[in-house]
Amino acid sequence: MNTAEALDLFSNELETGPLSFDGEGKTSFKLDDHYKITIHKLNDAVMEWVFALRDADYPTDEMMRLMLESNMLGNGTGAARFFLDENDRVYIASRLDLTDVSEDHFAERFSLFVNAIAFWQEEGVDRLNEAVGYGLPLDMLNDAAVTFKIDDEGLLVDPDES
Repeated sequence: MNTAEALDLFSNELETGPLSFDGEGKTSFKLDDHYKITIHKLNDAVMEWVFALRDADYPTDEMMRLMLESNMLGNGTGAARFFLDENDRVYIASRLDLTDVSEDHFAERFSLFVNAIAFWQEEGVDRLNEAVGYGLPLDMLNDAAVTFKIDDEGLLVDPDES
C-alpha cells in the first residue's frame, strides 16, 4: 500500500469525501464531526496521523514529565506519541510505514490511534491536570503551597472494616 491508496481507504471507509495532499504533503478531515485529524505524507510509503489535544497547551514541566512517561514504550499512548510544536501546543501522533501493510492492519492501526486520541481528549488531559495539582499550573501550586496543602493519607475507610 502507498499513501495515495491509504487516502482512498479513508475516503471510502470513513466517508470523508475525496482527500488529497496539499503542496506541503498534508490533508485533514473530521472524524464523526468530532476529531480533526491531519495526515502528513512523509514519503510515498510513510504517513503520520496527527491530532491536536484541546486543553493541554502550554504544559507545565510536571505535565510534560507525565506525558513522556506515557510515551515510554507506549505505556499510555500505544503506538502513538505526544509531541509539542514550537508554540507549546500538545499533539498526539502515530506514524505508519505502509510498505506491505494490509487493509486490515491499516484499519486496526487507525482504530488504535482513534482510541488513543479519544481517551486523551475525553479523559486523559483532565487526569494530567489533576495529577499536577488539581488543574493549577505548577508555578501557581508553589505560590499556593502556604495556604493550600494536599496530604495523601491513603484510604479513608479500611476495606476490611466495612
